[in-house]
Amino acid sequence: MESWIFKKIRNTSRTRLVACCGIIIVALLACVANRVYLVNFFAGPHLQKPEELAAISDVTAYDKRFARIVGTDVINTGMREVVTSRSKSGVETTEAEYSIYAVKVGDRYLPIISDSGSHLQYNGELVTMPRELSVELPTTAAEGKPAFYPFVLDSSKNYRTPGYWGLGALALALAAAAYGISKARGYLRDPSSHPLIQRMNAWGKLTDISHQIERELRNPRIKLSGAKLTENYVIKQSLFHFDVARHEDLVWAYKSVTRHSYNFIPTGKTYAAIFHWNDTHFTLSGKEKHVDAALDLCAQQAPWAMFGYDADLEKEFGKRKHEFTSMVSQRRQDTLASAAA
Repeated sequence: MESWIFKKIRNTSRTRLVACCGIIIVALLACVANRVYLVNFFAGPHLQKPEELAAISDVTAYDKRFARIVGTDVINTGMREVVTSRSKSGVETTEAEYSIYAVKVGDRYLPIISDSGSHLQYNGELVTMPRELSVELPTTAAEGKPAFYPFVLDSSKNYRTPGYWGLGALALALAAAAYGISKARGYLRDPSSHPLIQRMNAWGKLTDISHQIERELRNPRIKLSGAKLTENYVIKQSLFHFDVARHEDLVWAYKSVTRHSYNFIPTGKTYAAIFHWNDTHFTLSGKEKHVDAALDLCAQQAPWAMFGYDADLEKEFGKRKHEFTSMVSQRRQDTLASAAA
């Protein structure tokens, strides 16, 4: 019969597997939803002919929005687009300022928003004409024909920049999902390969340890965020994570107090117990009395461990963890030897 620990590992691994597959599905759906942008990203900019521009009735529905415009004449309209932002205090600041040019493509002019000066060729995104600009530009030429296209080319931004960030994030998400799937499948096939099992093998017979933890969990001593402290163990479990550590293996623990404020007005405090073992660590938040009780329990069960925060201790633990752990291990041996004498 499979042990309780193995079942817990399989359950969390199965949940992780489903979640990672969900990440991949969401990533693929995001690609489908942004397929027009992706086609433009990889295939653009598309050289736009006058007849293609003239055929556009709704630029938001046009597929080749990442465009290259080559004109026969360019004029400076004298107008500018100013991008501003407003802070929480209501102060408005100017973030950027762009000139608006008009390039003749065919028998009409195409407004260009640019910060690169006057040219006959521009690359950018075809976007809806801002209302302020449509009011300022003449709608018809002397011959009664439209003087301007009803949209603009925004050349002030690099069209591909959002794509680089998005594809980078997508690649990281897919890589993380693939790694998660690989790990989860491995633990589903063989729970004994899980790091927790390898740690617990040093504690004694696995089935006995599993039964002891399961039995103690029925009446935990203390409950903190996502974790339960029993007589001998700290069990941390959530939908995607399961871990167990012994009190007697504790290396260092201390209380963390975070003060919160809004506009320099104190709004409260949050408390957490920080536990460090040789190969894992837990940060467990809760009410102050529960955090204190958890630290007291660990101090009773592992009096050789280091308790309390100190900047020198943190520096020592971070830079020389092996020596720190060895020192606590020696304290443990000395304490047990004194108790046996």
